[in-house]
Amino acid sequence: MTINKTIVSLAKIYHSGKPYCFLQLAHDYLRQEAMDSDLALLTLKALVEMGYGSAVGELVDACPSLQLAIANDHQLGIMLQRLPDGRVPWHQCSATFEANAQALLDHRPQLAPLIKRTPDIIANLDLFRSLKGEFHLSRRVPNALRQWLPNLQTAEQDTSAKLPPKGKIPVPAIIGLRFSPLLGEVYANTRNLFLHYSHPMYFVEHDAALFVGWMHCADHTTLLNDERAYFLVGGDATQQLYDLIDENSQLVPPMLFLNLSGVAQLGQETRNVCERLYRNDQAEQARTIEALNQEHKQHDSRYWNERLQPPAKVLALTSRFTSTLQYAMRDALAAFRKMGYETEVLVETKNHHRLTDTEVTRAILEHKPDLLFFLDHLRYECPHIPKNIPFLSWIQDDLPNVMCTEAGRSVGELDFVCGNMRHRCVNHYEYPPDRFLYLDIPVCTEVFHDEDLDEDSWQRYGCDVSFVSNSSIPIDEYYRFALRKYRPEYYPLLEGILRRVKEMLANDEFTLDQMAGETARIAQETNTVIPDNELASLSTFFAYRILDWGRRQQTLEWVADWAQRTNRVFKLYGRGWEKHPTLAPYASGIIEHGEPLRQACRGSKLSLQLIPSGFRHQRSYEILASGSLPLTRYCLNDYGALTIDEFVSQRNAGMNPPGEKLFTGLERITFRTAAEFEELAEHFLANKQDRSQVRQELRRIVIENCTYDSHIRKVMSAFQRKIQESAQKLPSHTPHPCATAATP
Repeated sequence: MTINKTIVSLAKIYHSGKPYCFLQLAHDYLRQEAMDSDLALLTLKALVEMGYGSAVGELVDACPSLQLAIANDHQLGIMLQRLPDGRVPWHQCSATFEANAQALLDHRPQLAPLIKRTPDIIANLDLFRSLKGEFHLSRRVPNALRQWLPNLQTAEQDTSAKLPPKGKIPVPAIIGLRFSPLLGEVYANTRNLFLHYSHPMYFVEHDAALFVGWMHCADHTTLLNDERAYFLVGGDATQQLYDLIDENSQLVPPMLFLNLSGVAQLGQETRNVCERLYRNDQAEQARTIEALNQEHKQHDSRYWNERLQPPAKVLALTSRFTSTLQYAMRDALAAFRKMGYETEVLVETKNHHRLTDTEVTRAILEHKPDLLFFLDHLRYECPHIPKNIPFLSWIQDDLPNVMCTEAGRSVGELDFVCGNMRHRCVNHYEYPPDRFLYLDIPVCTEVFHDEDLDEDSWQRYGCDVSFVSNSSIPIDEYYRFALRKYRPEYYPLLEGILRRVKEMLANDEFTLDQMAGETARIAQETNTVIPDNELASLSTFFAYRILDWGRRQQTLEWVADWAQRTNRVFKLYGRGWEKHPTLAPYASGIIEHGEPLRQACRGSKLSLQLIPSGFRHQRSYEILASGSLPLTRYCLNDYGALTIDEFVSQRNAGMNPPGEKLFTGLERITFRTAAEFEELAEHFLANKQDRSQVRQELRRIVIENCTYDSHIRKVMSAFQRKIQESAQKLPSHTPHPCATAATP
């Protein structure tokens, strides 16, 4: 490009409203080429526009012809006289930098050498702030015009990239740390995507000077304090990104690339590094899968029949993003160990980590388990796992991945399933009935027991009645949340469901299975066209949930009214109750599972059990094991859809009515209305002996039948019988030379 064309091109940038972009390029040109008077004058105007008086003086000194132009332009001369210096002394930003640096180093001590070098990095740099409040960095060059560094702002750059909505955004990499509204949007849209899971964020900055400038100019402590934000700084930043992810198997490489640096090559380098990481992961996964298949290709049910006895090794997988499953896995593995099994567990290390397929297969190859044990997942979801390793799945939640015919049909010869949803899984989703053992979600008696509290704990937890749940969002508020989550064409369906739920609450209608049919009916009435899988998800996570939460909160309103009138102590534990419009006065904070929950139950004379599936639930067992008496609201499942009187009458007549069989006498602690609750509560609070007798009878049933120890013994015995049956059907042959009673 000729000199004249270059100057014309630069002038176009200036007139397009990008003065800093123009200034950066114009200074480079004037520094390296002959000083062009017209370009110098335009550069001066850009400096004036930004308020950088000291840089104007340098330019005029370098181009004496500008003095004549200034003398001939009276208005320009006046503006120059009023022009501020523009420079911001570094020491004015030292407090901001120190706060940012402390937050950075709290989680990333490996960047300490960079922070230590900061005085050297900024020694020949000037920080400027424009009349619009934008920060810019420039490097002083001896006997020449200063060099303006890439823009710390993104206002002049194309930042119109539209991010996917929250829940759809992939793991992001931001190339070039800049002041940009995109940073805040990326941070918000990658946080708490599923329960407590958040995406990692990778910030790739190749210029340490720009990073240090960014650290001085604003408070970034929220971002810097978040351990999911990784900062790769320096000329080798892309290699640092590669090494970071290559050495951390639970870190997922980025798939969304936001290049704020203005240099296309830097964005492409980052993409290339991530593509390399994905290729390496695919190769490693293929290697481990092949190795696993080779190791287990001759292992049949006869082989496992000889090995699946203590001290065989159990490899379990769970998730840190649901505390319930974490505690369930903890207690189940404790029961396995009591039986003599060895156990290993795979779980995400941090809230921005994921268990990848490669890590799972690598763990199987390394630990050589005799049994894989998953909660709420089946083998078909993990096609990388060999089909001939015993696989035990405990279904504890109503989730789409297990509540479908694909899941039921996938259960094979070395699979076994247990859980409290056997009826639905077998009758609706084609699970083989001989490979599905009914189990309640049990209690761990090592954690929950009735040891008395000390005086301080009685002061903290003592009360007449308590309830523990995180179901604190009012259903109207949850409906408004759903409007933001679902597409507008579904709004009539959502409104119809909310209206129907309120009718059901008013009429005391409630069953587990009713909402799927109600949701489908309302979809038809409102002419809502919705795929079957989305309809099922909406039924579970919206319709059923607001009916469940609405019923719980309706019951709690009864209890709160009674407590206020009678001056009873009512404590409500869990997230969000302090924000509830009517129940906030009873909010008593979040309660952790384990000893805090045990003490809260032990300190409660009465505890509420409002689980919608009925009384046979882990929460009931925890209450009773801890030494409190639960009161429960009537559920159809407990009484086989009969009224309480009908159920008791048929039972007393020896007619064996459908409904709860294990907890005989459940009617003694069941209520249907506010008045019935008040009558029960007053009776048991006034009659300590009666309260103690009923509690002891129910507690004995829990200890004998509803613990992890009893359940694990039961399920392993059933699983071993199925494997033995399969082994007996095989042709007789010499045992495999590796077959022993346990893993060496």
